[in-house]
This record gives sequence, structure tokens and C-alpha cells, in this order.
Amino acid sequence: MPQLFPAYQRCCKLLLLVFLLPVQALSWAQAPEKPARATRKIKPSVSGIVRMKNGTPLAGAHVHLIPIMESDPNAARGSAMTGPGGAFHAEVPWTGEYYLGVSLGVLTCAGRVQPPLWRRGNVLGFAKGEQKTGLVFELEQGAVLQGVVKDERGKPVAKAYVSLTKRVRTGEKTYRWVEVGSVQSDEQANYGFCSLPEGLYFVNVQGSMRTFDSKYVTDLLPRDYVRTYYPAGKTAESSRSVRIADGEVTQLELTLHDAPTRRVKGHVVIPPNPKFSEPFVVLQHLQPTDSTVLGYHAPVDKDGNFEFAGVAQGRYKAVAMVDSGEREERTEPIVAQINKEWTASTEIDVAETDVTITALTPTPRARISAQFWNEHGELIKDSRLFLTLLTEDGRTSWRTADDGRRIPPDIEMNSEQGFVFHELEPGHYRFGPVGRLTILRPALGDKAIYVTAATHDGQDLLKDGFDLRPGDSLNNVAIVIGSDSGNVKGTVFDQAGHSIQNALVFIVPSGAESKQWHRYRSICSRPHGAFEISGIAPGDYQIFAFQSPPVTHYVPPWSCGAMEQLRPEDAKFYEKRGQAIHIAPLSTLELNLKLIPAE
Repeated sequence: MPQLFPAYQRCCKLLLLVFLLPVQALSWAQAPEKPARATRKIKPSVSGIVRMKNGTPLAGAHVHLIPIMESDPNAARGSAMTGPGGAFHAEVPWTGEYYLGVSLGVLTCAGRVQPPLWRRGNVLGFAKGEQKTGLVFELEQGAVLQGVVKDERGKPVAKAYVSLTKRVRTGEKTYRWVEVGSVQSDEQANYGFCSLPEGLYFVNVQGSMRTFDSKYVTDLLPRDYVRTYYPAGKTAESSRSVRIADGEVTQLELTLHDAPTRRVKGHVVIPPNPKFSEPFVVLQHLQPTDSTVLGYHAPVDKDGNFEFAGVAQGRYKAVAMVDSGEREERTEPIVAQINKEWTASTEIDVAETDVTITALTPTPRARISAQFWNEHGELIKDSRLFLTLLTEDGRTSWRTADDGRRIPPDIEMNSEQGFVFHELEPGHYRFGPVGRLTILRPALGDKAIYVTAATHDGQDLLKDGFDLRPGDSLNNVAIVIGSDSGNVKGTVFDQAGHSIQNALVFIVPSGAESKQWHRYRSICSRPHGAFEISGIAPGDYQIFAFQSPPVTHYVPPWSCGAMEQLRPEDAKFYEKRGQAIHIAPLSTLELNLKLIPAE
């Protein structure tokens, strides 16, 4: 019987096939005739050229088509690279609307699209299978500098830091290097700057290939690998000059050279406390153009000793840190627990020899709490108000994070209690300008404001600043806000009488009040050279309009702004080329400014 079972199965299958055959045949008869070969689905595409405003084609530029309403940076998109004649062809993943952009390396270029195939700016809409041709992306103005970054062995270097600087006179025989823009080379080692004004620039490039062990897993970083470091050349200050002509495309290949490294070692003195965690030390770059954002990191052994290997030449801040185990609650802007850390720091120069730090003794950080008052003695309950905290030389105050980053002080803002600066490193401080946190612009009815007084136990904190010692808690500082400020507006002109856009306008208090950082103001001139500054405290000032200001600042070619205040010694040098002004309460001063060109 078992041998008959397979035959039985075959019989059943045959009967089933005979039964279904007519039905299937009917189905085939009613179905429409299919083509012999399926038609290939044609994707939408776009082709055209990228060029300068004067018609010069731009080769080696990346064309990006980014889907609108798509927040995922890794989502499908169209992309292509322009050839020698600036031509490109890009397939589009699917129908719909896309933002069109052009970039050099990782830097997006501003431009316009011709002919008008766009809606709502540089937006392209694609129907099913639509092939757009003849598109022209034209850079609006300026010049282009682009190239590839390689090491001495000819290997491309990704994420190298390329900075563009200008030399600015600061004295009769002295100059300062001012950075006017910076980018990182992309994964293919390409870099580029768009819309550069005509002139002589100096190019610096440096890079650092560094990894951390278990950085996001454990609090203590057990090891810090420094694979290699590339400076601009054989010496740290070497740079390459390049003259940029308006409307031209300049190719500049950059070569990075291996840099010698040193060892840094030292000793940390930790007060005995069972709640303290294991201490560690970070080295933090002090040069603003250093490419290493995260600091070098080293643990401290049971005897209090630490050591760094592979430290590149330069100036550093060494910070010993230990978690005390204590926590402080913060409620605004979000609820969080703040680690109460003890720190000690010193600045060192790493040059031709190894460096030894004799002893670092961590101490507790400091704290400031304050409230805002108006000139009538009434408490201001507005959580949008904020106040900046600056160092004695007018620089933004920072604290060191456990991974070596320089980050702003932890601030808590509350409409009822004012504000609190948590975890401040000991030092000398001054208050900076006051402002309102707004998304786009101040609400209707908001008046321009300024700091008119800051006192604590009868001490004037604005006149000479104030010291914070280890563990200090400066409570209930009274910040008085004035609203009878004045305004300045006008136009910036060069020596030939042409209005100048993107000139940096500084307003600096005169005489003995040169370090009253809360009274400083700066802004960039708009198209046709126009500018307007509000919220200026009444008093005497000097006003300057710089093409390239003598201050360490960050003014990328596609933006404008000063990150730091004008140094009093620089203002003194340019005093005769500035203009003395007086700001009266509730007044508006109108004037024309002469541009101080870069030298």
C-alpha cells in the first residue's frame, strides 16, 4: 500500500489540472495583449551648466537636488559634479519638488537659476519622466577659490581645515592675521570658497586625525589616539598667498606636511574625598584656527601623574578636572542636573621640547545669580532677557567640557528668579550686552534696551569688572536695564564714493570707558551700504567701518558679523580714521562713514 501513495498523488494533481484548465484558459483569453518587452521606466532628470556671472564655467562643483519637506540628510536625492566646461547631468529619484544647490567641497554657493524653470526661489518641480535641459546656475558675484588637499605622499586628506585670512595693519610696523572664512575638505578632499571679494588672501590648511576610545560609553576616556597632525607647512605660521580676481575661478592645490609632536606630562594634586571620581586632564587648543575641536585627553594615575603623547606644536590650556559627586538642579530652559566639578588650569606652549607641568590643584567652580530691574526699581519678570559674560579682554567666556571642548557657561533663565550662571571657572569677568531671545525679531512694543548698572553689595561691577575665586557664589546681583537708548543709522562709502556692503561697523566707548564691553555694538552694512544700530547706551563713542577689521573674528564670505570686541589698542591706533559721536537719550544719529580698507 505505501508504494501506491505517490501514484495516488500524481493522479490527484492531474485531475486538478484538468479541472482548472478551462478557467485559466478563459482568463488568458480575456486578458489584454502584453507587449513583447516591458518599457523601461524613465526617471526625471536635469542637465545644464554652472558658471560665474561673467560666463566663466565652474568645473568641479557639486550640484545637489534635495527633496522638499525631507529632513533626513541621507535621503535619496539627485547629485552630479560639473565637468571641465561646467556641464552636469543629474537623475532625480522621483517626481516632486526639489531645492537646487551648488557647492564646492562642503560650502554651498549662492546663485540663481536661468532660464526660469523654478518656483519659490531655486526650486525645481519634476513631473513623471520629465527631462529638464538648458538649466544655468549662475553665481551672483565675487570669485571662486577651489582645489584638493593632499598629504606629502599624494593621498587625499578629508576634513582638513582650510582657512582664508587677510593681513591687517595694527601698528606702524605690525600686522595681525584676520580669518575671513574657513571650510573643511569633503570626503574626496575637495575644498572651495564662493563669492570672494577681489584681493590678496593667505591660505592656511591643517588637519588632525584623532579618535577617542569609548567616548560615548564611559565617562572617563581611557585613551586618546593621536594618529597624525598636518600643519600648513614646515612651520606653524607658514601660509600661502593667492590673489583673487573678481569673477575668476582660481585653482589652488594644497599639500600638508607631517608635523613633529611632543609629550606633555605633569602632576595633579587631589584633596582626599571619597565622593570624588577619578581625575583626568584635557589639553585644549587656544588658537582659533586649530582643526582639533576636541581636546587631547589623559587619565590621572593613583599617584596623580598624567602624560600626553603625540601633541602637535601650538598653545594650549591644560585643565585638570574631577567630578565632586555633588549635583545642582537647573529648571530653565530645561530641567537638568549639573555636575559640580572641581578644576585647575594653566596655559602652556608646546614647541621644540617636551613640556612638564609641575602641579595642578583642582578647586570648585564659581556661580553667579542676578535679577533684572528697571530704572524705577521694579523687578523685570521676562525670561526672554539674557546677558553675556565676557573676560577682561572682551572675549566670550568659556568653560572646559570633559571631552576638551570650549563651551559657553551653563545658564539658567527664569522669569521670577532672573538668571544663574553655573559652573564658572575662576577668573576676572565683565558683563556684556543685554538682549532678548527672539525667533525672528522683537515683538511689537519691545523697546531697545541696554545695561545701565550692575551692582553687588554696593560694588559697581561695570566700572572695573569683578573677580570670581574658587567656590565663590555671587548672589543677587542687580542688573538695571535702561530703555532710553539711542540709535545710529547711515551709509558706508569707500574712498571713491561707492556704497559698500558687508563692511563691519563698530561702535566703541571713548576714553576711560574703553573696556565697558556692554556698551560695544557691531553690525554689517546691508546692500547699498546702509546700516542701523539700536539700543546704544547714551554717552561718547568712536564709530568705525572696517573692510577687514583688526580683531579675531569670523566673517565668512556668505555672512557678516564679529564674534569678539574691538581691542582698545586697535581702536586707539585707528582713532584718527574713525568718527567721534555722542549718543543722546531717545535720539537717532544719521551719518556717512568712510571705509577703512584692509592693508
